[in-house]
Amino acid sequence: MLDFRVDTFLCVCRYMSFTKAAQTLGLTQPCVSQHIKFLEQHYGVKLFSYSNRKLSLTDAGQQAYHCLLLLHDEEQSITEHIHLSAGKKRPLRLGATLSLGEYYLPARLETFMAKDSSLEVNVAIADTSELLGLLDEGSIDCALVEGYFDKGSYEYISLGREEMVAVGGPTYKLTDADIFSCHLFVREPGSGTREVLERYLSERGFSIASFQQVSVINDIPLLLSLLRHNLGISFLYRLVVAEDLRRGTLRRIAVAGQPIFHELGLIWRKGSIFSEDYRSIAESIVACTTPQA
Repeated sequence: MLDFRVDTFLCVCRYMSFTKAAQTLGLTQPCVSQHIKFLEQHYGVKLFSYSNRKLSLTDAGQQAYHCLLLLHDEEQSITEHIHLSAGKKRPLRLGATLSLGEYYLPARLETFMAKDSSLEVNVAIADTSELLGLLDEGSIDCALVEGYFDKGSYEYISLGREEMVAVGGPTYKLTDADIFSCHLFVREPGSGTREVLERYLSERGFSIASFQQVSVINDIPLLLSLLRHNLGISFLYRLVVAEDLRRGTLRRIAVAGQPIFHELGLIWRKGSIFSEDYRSIAESIVACTTPQA
C-alpha cells in the first residue's frame, strides 16, 4: 500500500497549487508542505520549484510524478483483481473518441460484455487529447482512439485501419469542381478526426484555412444533419457515414490523390502490469462481430 503522502503529491501535481490541494484533501496548507518535504527527503531530490511565483515540477519531480501515478493506479487495479478473485466484478474504465464511441464500439461492446461477465465496463467519451489526459491522470485504464499519440509514452495494439472519406449531401454541388470552394464542416481542435485531416492537408501544402468557409461542429449527429441538408462537406471515417452512404442520404465526393487511411488503436500507459489484460481486451473487441458497412 502506497504512503498516504503520495496522494498529497499527486494532488499538488494535478492542480500545481499547494492551496488547492489542501482544500481538495481537507488538509491545512502547512500539512501539505510537510508531506511534500517528507517525500523530498525520502527521495533526496527537490520535487517542485518556484519561478515568478509559479509552481512547477523539477525534472526529478516529473519522473516521480509519472512513476508514482502509475504505481497509484496499478495499486487500484490490483485491489480490483483481488476483489474479482473473491467473486466481485472488476471495473474496466474504458475511454473512446466520439467517432469510435458512437459508431465502432456499441455492437462490439455488446458482444464483448456478453462474453465476459466478470467485467463491469464504464465508458468515457471524449476527444483524443482529453482521453490522453484521462489516461495520464489514471481516470481511465485504456482508450480507443483514432488520433495521433506519442507511441513512446503509451503501449497500444492496432484495431485495424479505417478510411476517411469526403462526403456531402445527395444534391450538393461543387463550385467549379474545386473542393476548396466548399463550406467545410470540421471537428473541434483536439479531435482525432480533425488531426488526421490536418496532417493529410499539410502533407499536400494545404490547411483547413484553405477552404473558402469553415464551421467547427463538435457534435457528430448535428454535423451529419447539416451535410444531409446539402450545406457543405466534411471528412469523416467511413464507419461514421456507412449507413448514410448506403441509404443515399449522403454521397461520397471524389478527392484527388491517395485515399486517406488511418490506424485505430487501443492504448494504455506504458509499463502497466496489466498490459497483457489490455491486449486481450483489444483482441476480444476486434474479434467481435463487425457492423456491416
